Order: sequence, then structure tokens, then C-alpha cells
Amino acid sequence: MIRRILRATTFSLRLQARARFPQVYLLVTVPVVLAFLFAVPATAVVWAFPLFLFAEPGMLGTNLLAAFRYLEQGEGTVGALMVTPLRPLEHLIGLALASSLLATGFGALTFLAVTGMPMRTLLVVPPLFGLAFLSSLVGFGLSMRFADFSRFVLGMIPWMLLWQLPLLGSLGVLPWPVVGWVPSTASLLALTDLMVPDPNVPRVLGLAALSVGLCIPGTLWVARTYERRIRTRAEFA
Repeated sequence: MIRRILRATTFSLRLQARARFPQVYLLVTVPVVLAFLFAVPATAVVWAFPLFLFAEPGMLGTNLLAAFRYLEQGEGTVGALMVTPLRPLEHLIGLALASSLLATGFGALTFLAVTGMPMRTLLVVPPLFGLAFLSSLVGFGLSMRFADFSRFVLGMIPWMLLWQLPLLGSLGVLPWPVVGWVPSTASLLALTDLMVPDPNVPRVLGLAALSVGLCIPGTLWVARTYERRIRTRAEFA
């Protein structure tokens, strides 16, 4: 199973590279890095930078994974994969892993470029990965629910608003008890802690472990919910 997942992840990374998804991340991150380095005041970086790190993999992970799913559907990739030993759960994990690795890599490089802290960059990887993986599951589920990308964009709006609740909590617009149940809250708190002068490393690692741990039940739920639909679309692709 692990070998099949690794092959699915590698295959997905190759297709995403061919579709120029890394270039999309690059176009988004480079201007923001330059803004944080030369335009944003140092006092604002402490609270503004974690919000950007939170929003980037959350929004891009959801949108790009959905776009990749529609690309797969158009090219008949899922139909080809379903005649191999690859199971829908393994296909889903491969897609989410590929998207998460891409988002985490760019997020970690962005953090390193802005802060210049190699050791803290290693700490930022787990919460970024958990957030990117969870947002990929959201994008996968929405892409399976809506037949085309235009309907997906309309259906995505309420989900993205829900996904951004922790941002409003961090800004004080909403109280934390209201948004504490959102899975991405743990990642945002971990990223925020890393921006203070002396971060509470055990708390950061605990929050990161919570966000990564949520990926397991989330993956099983999405896979079981859409397993029949994945096979049906593969058969009639």
C-alpha cells in the first residue's frame, strides 16, 4: 500500500508540474515576500505574516487540487488509474500528499526568506503541512460534488468563508470559542506562536501534531464518502 501511495504521489507531482502549478505558487509568493521584506513595517510582520502563511496553502490548496481533479477528469487519468491496483483511498492520499508537499515547500521557503530563521523554518513545516493537507481534502470533496469548475467556484464560497474563520478570530473580530472547532485553527495558532521572540516550542509542536492528526480521520471520511463516485466517474469518463 505504501509503495502504491508513493507512486501515486510521484505521478501526481509530475502531472502538476506539467500543468505548471509550481509556477502559480511562485507568482503568488514572490510579490508577497518582496512586500514583507521591503514594504511591511517590522511591527506588523508579527501578526500579518502568519495570516499570509495560513491563507496561502488554505486557498491555493483547495483551488489547485480541485483544478487538478478537473484536469484529471478531462484527460481520463482517473479511469486509467482505476484499472490498476490503486484504490480510491490511495489515489486520494497521493493527490493530497502531492498538493501538500508543494504548498508546504513554498510556505517553508517563504518563511525562511522573510524571517531568515532556519531552525524555526523546520518548526513551521508540520503546521503548514497539516493545513495544506486538510485544505486539499476540502478541494477534493468539492470537486467530486460539483461537475465542473465554474460550479465548484460558486460552491466553494461558503466553504472558504468557513475556512477563514480562524483569521477573524486572530484579528479579534470573532471570539476564539466560536472558531476553535475549525481544524485549521491549530495551524494558525502554531504559526502565530512561531513569530514571537521566544516561542513556546512544546505548544507549537502540540498544535502542529493536532493539525496533522486531523488529516487521518479526514482522509478516511472523504475517501469513504466519495469512493463509489470516484469509481463511477472513472468508468464513464
